[in-house]
Amino acid sequence: PPGSASTQQDLPAELRNKYEAVRLVGSGSCGLVIEAWQLSTGRRGLRRAVKLALPRGTKFTDKELRRLQREASIMSQLRSRHVVSYVESGLARGRDCFWIVMEMLCGDSLDKYAQIGPIPEVEVIKIGIDICAALKDLHALGIVHRDVKPANMVCCGGAWATGGSGSGTDSTGGEDNPRATAYSSEGAYDVLSSVASQGDAAAITIA
Repeated sequence: PPGSASTQQDLPAELRNKYEAVRLVGSGSCGLVIEAWQLSTGRRGLRRAVKLALPRGTKFTDKELRRLQREASIMSQLRSRHVVSYVESGLARGRDCFWIVMEMLCGDSLDKYAQIGPIPEVEVIKIGIDICAALKDLHALGIVHRDVKPANMVCCGGAWATGGSGSGTDSTGGEDNPRATAYSSEGAYDVLSSVASQGDAAAITIA
């Protein structure tokens, strides 16, 4: 279950010397997300969210793999303080696992934040500006976010951002369009693959 400890065996063999598994953040029918330490010369560095996508069968089909590679490609192109940072991605040798590693975001979702009480007008304006900035960065790459809502936004360090390409589609409407997510330590925020989360960084995310 989410929150339970993870071991190195939960990571693909290709990642075990680069990351130290900490705990399961979320899981679903299409994969899971593991919080991990990125290792540098054997020492713990930054916390990362390791999203492990799993095939419906024993191996990914070419179509499934194209979608995952396109998602990773788009995330790698995004450069914004309002967009969760991409670290790396890859396919396991057996074609039975595809990973996308990204920064962990640390904070609460906007719907939880709003439950505390009324949000001051000035702060509401700032949140709106940050979200618009995130969407602008996505639109610049032809990505349309299709699930903008408070439950899919996370505030970290006083700023708000979007996770990867968002749960969205590219403007062409093609069938292999990606729908990415962001990760935090508080919960799961993925609409595409039933897997997402939250963790460490200074930004808010629209997963």
